[in-house]
Amino acid sequence: MQRVRIDFLNHVLIQGLYVKDQNEDTLLYAGEVQVRITDWFFVRKEKPVLHYIGLQDAYAHLYRTPRSNVWNYQFIIDAFANNNKKDTAASSFDFDLKKVELGNVRFHMDDAWVGYDMDYGVGSLTMNVKDIDFKKELIDVDDIDIKAALVSLKAYKGGRPADTNKSIQVYPIDSTPFNPDKWLVLANSLSIKNSYFNLSLDDRIPLAGQFDAEHLQIKDIGLDANHISIRGDTIRGTITNLKAIDRCGLAIKKMKAKVTVSPVESTCDNLYLETNNSKVQNYYSMRYKRFPDFDDYITNVKMVGHLKDAVIDNRDLVFFAPQLQGFPIETVHVSGDGEGTVADLSGRHMIVTDGKNFFKGNISMKGLPDIYKTYIDFNEGELITTGPDLIKYIPSLVSIPDFGFNNISSIYFKGDYNGYIENFQVNGIFNTNLGSLSAQVQMNMKDFNMNAATYSGTISSDNFNVGALLKQTDLGIVSFKSDINGRSFNGENAQLGIDAQIGRLDLHNYSYRNIIAKGTLAKKQFTGKLQVDDPNLALEFDGNIDFSQQMMHINAKANLLKSNFYALKLTKDTIMAVGDFDLNCTGSNIDDFAGYAKLNNINIKRNQHRLDLDSIYITSKRYESNKLISIQSNDITATIKGNFQLSKLPASVQYYLSRYIPNYINAPSKYAPDQDMSFTISTKSVTNIIGVIAPAFKGFDNATVSGSLNTAQKKVLLKASIPEGSIGNVHFSNVSISGDGNYDLLELNTSIDNVSIGDSVLNGSLSVTATLGNDSLQFNIATSSIL
Repeated sequence: MQRVRIDFLNHVLIQGLYVKDQNEDTLLYAGEVQVRITDWFFVRKEKPVLHYIGLQDAYAHLYRTPRSNVWNYQFIIDAFANNNKKDTAASSFDFDLKKVELGNVRFHMDDAWVGYDMDYGVGSLTMNVKDIDFKKELIDVDDIDIKAALVSLKAYKGGRPADTNKSIQVYPIDSTPFNPDKWLVLANSLSIKNSYFNLSLDDRIPLAGQFDAEHLQIKDIGLDANHISIRGDTIRGTITNLKAIDRCGLAIKKMKAKVTVSPVESTCDNLYLETNNSKVQNYYSMRYKRFPDFDDYITNVKMVGHLKDAVIDNRDLVFFAPQLQGFPIETVHVSGDGEGTVADLSGRHMIVTDGKNFFKGNISMKGLPDIYKTYIDFNEGELITTGPDLIKYIPSLVSIPDFGFNNISSIYFKGDYNGYIENFQVNGIFNTNLGSLSAQVQMNMKDFNMNAATYSGTISSDNFNVGALLKQTDLGIVSFKSDINGRSFNGENAQLGIDAQIGRLDLHNYSYRNIIAKGTLAKKQFTGKLQVDDPNLALEFDGNIDFSQQMMHINAKANLLKSNFYALKLTKDTIMAVGDFDLNCTGSNIDDFAGYAKLNNINIKRNQHRLDLDSIYITSKRYESNKLISIQSNDITATIKGNFQLSKLPASVQYYLSRYIPNYINAPSKYAPDQDMSFTISTKSVTNIIGVIAPAFKGFDNATVSGSLNTAQKKVLLKASIPEGSIGNVHFSNVSISGDGNYDLLELNTSIDNVSIGDSVLNGSLSVTATLGNDSLQFNIATSSIL
């Protein structure tokens, strides 16, 4: 000791107290120890009062080395050890205390033998005490002021060797109350400023920006509390402000609460917690059977929480779940009641909103913290969102290019969700701006792979605009109910089994009614049966439609029982037809058509004209760069071969005519491609056919027409033989026509054995030679008339 001062009977001052251990290391150093006590306390009857206890610049260091299990202070214990029994009859000691001051005090207890260091320190501590009463078992403190406190706990591999032969001893859990004598401890106020807490449980280096409960470095700790009490085993107090900053960057900006801690419950009532970007309020409690339950917090500690308009910011959640980095949700407001352990958690009256999207319902989750093994039961749920927001929250939806999520401006869902996040069942109703959908669907999405997803259940819609959802302009509103069973949401790999009843299907601006569809959609193919019982269409279809390639392929049989093409908005004239069809063909239009089409029992009515055909067989084949179209029936046969486009043929003919008579016929405004074709048409009995196609024409049975057109070589040939026919009121027989032309001129030679006009009794033969070109017609006519 450097200096000792004793003011007789009431004051002691010790400076420079130094104690070494047997290794010459510092065991204890105290720069100054000071005590003030009641004068003549040992002769007075009233209890002595310690008016002041002060300790400045003190350092105590207890340690064990990695090579020894003996503490460096053991020699002191040994020196004072004796076998004398305690004097249990000694009178109890009573005193009072008024003030304690500590300055720059450190206490280190470093255990390298086990591998655990505990270091404590305080820059300054001032405590003013109202009363200490041993008889009443009372400690009443006015205020405690702590500055620059330090608590550091560090675990590491110690030097103690493992004893493989010794069985592990399991010590019983000490459940003794920490205040068995039920002292009453009161503190009017507690203040902690600029303090620090460190925890390191292994040698691992923590990741920057991530909260790690085993590696805490909490600085700038500040606490203001009042009305603190310890009654029995229960601690109560009011925290008016708590703030701190962790190593990862997470900060508690402000915390207020009425706190209760007991051996069975820890509660924060009237809670307000503000972090970097989040705010949480109103109640939080942890309930347990005993404190050691915290060793198995996930299953043994029951949490109860009441949230009132809590603000949760994703930037704060990233500290705990770094996988949320970049997640589109920034801030949500949460209200509701939660209860349960982490492993079995439930919430009622939950409301979550980001200001635009809204989520409400009751939820329970069993299996946390592993979200992939957690069973979720969400009921009485409501969700308000939009298609673009779904993409924002679930970016993987972008991988479904055939869905127009951006066309969904509003979604309201009400229903239930049961299952895991990758395997679940949804039962509810979706109301959107496109219409409504109801679903009871089981879905399995392993690893959230939309391409490998499987699903089954029942879906129905009420006036839902499927065309807008699927980005199909020709498709409109659909009302249906269907059982489904399928896999994948990728159009290239999807397979969907359906058994549907369609009440309405808008296609090409017509609303089809009463459709039954049963089959499979897979890889852009439909295989199955279709029945239509629409007022303007009665149809039975059985086969396959493949639209996976550029050109659609159909292999099917169909029975057309009724049709009105005008009412279906497919034609401008009133055309009604029935018939049986056998189709095996490819093509999206008449130019791409390849394969065959067999039509039987055909009945067609156009306006007032009716056509009945037993059968028509149409084939189209390709060879090299050419194709051959053949039409065969009991009434007509025809062949067309070459390199041509039938859909553009009218434009090509118009182009020729515009060359012949340009002042009367304009060149086509649309593209007229080169045509190279030859054709032959032979008729038998075609009166009914012509009546449907060209009502002004009659007859033309047993006629033949042939010819060719080669626009590249500027060549036109035509030959026709017509036994008889009529155009309007002109009747003729034995007609022979031959024609030869180029881009500039067309020569026609026509001979008619007999021609008559209307009911005239005049008739005769006619021979015409004509040349057409350059807006002029030159012709020679020879006739012979007979009365």
